[in-house]
Amino acid sequence: MPAAATKACHRLTQPRSTDKQGSAWLRWVLNQAAQTAKRSPEFAATYSSIAKRRGKKIATIAISRKLLTRAYHLLAAQAGQAASASGTAEDAPADQGGR
Repeated sequence: MPAAATKACHRLTQPRSTDKQGSAWLRWVLNQAAQTAKRSPEFAATYSSIAKRRGKKIATIAISRKLLTRAYHLLAAQAGQAASASGTAEDAPADQGGR
């Protein structure tokens, strides 16, 4: 298979690059957090395996994405709990029509 065909296929199947997308401040904060998190036992194995295959910079970005995903799920779960505790209209039982 020619190299050009492989690269074209690769571009179609791989997600877009995350370089310089979104808030510069948030990218910086996540990168700083990843610098510390990559040494923790939860992320060390993932970091080292990615670093061997793809390089240290890409591995650090992968760890920062994992941190962002965890933060999102924690906030989403917290928002769901707060909504159910406050008794919003979505969670309230439907009116039975009795006057």
